[in-house]
Amino acid sequence: MDVYANADEVELFLNGGESLGRKSIGGVYVVTYEVPYHPGKLEAVSYLNGGAEAGRTVLQTAGKAVKLKVEADRNELPADGESLTFIKIRLEDAVGNFNRRESAAVTMKVEGCAALQGFGSADPSCEGSYQSHTWNTYDGSVMAVIRAAKCPGGEAVVTISTVNFAEEKLVLNIK
Repeated sequence: MDVYANADEVELFLNGGESLGRKSIGGVYVVTYEVPYHPGKLEAVSYLNGGAEAGRTVLQTAGKAVKLKVEADRNELPADGESLTFIKIRLEDAVGNFNRRESAAVTMKVEGCAALQGFGSADPSCEGSYQSHTWNTYDGSVMAVIRAAKCPGGEAVVTISTVNFAEEKLVLNIK
């Protein structure tokens, strides 16, 4: 487990209690731990000289994926025919933990004043087209790029679906 931090030391905690040790970063911004796998929570706490906490981050074991999480970098676009929004779609468990281990075929439909510009994942071995409307998640996620049309005062409805989860809709305002 590599922990990156802009601090002087890092301490790793397993499942809310057991410390796996506090290590000096030594100016390289990374420290490595050998961590046996246990489901639960892994928490990294970084410290500045003198012991003041500088930051904290948590990795939580995800349960079975049961829903799609859809986030656009912006929901309002100029009606210029050139503006883009990037939509991240990821698999989550019942309590909102990101599930990177499961895969799902996600389908994207865009209606109204926008068009699907590209759709895909970070899978290095993919052979699909980024113009396809269906893509398999890789590491639990896919991304779509939507281009606004030249229709001021309009909107676009983006529908994201997969076989096993509820359909999600995102409305984009085209100004």
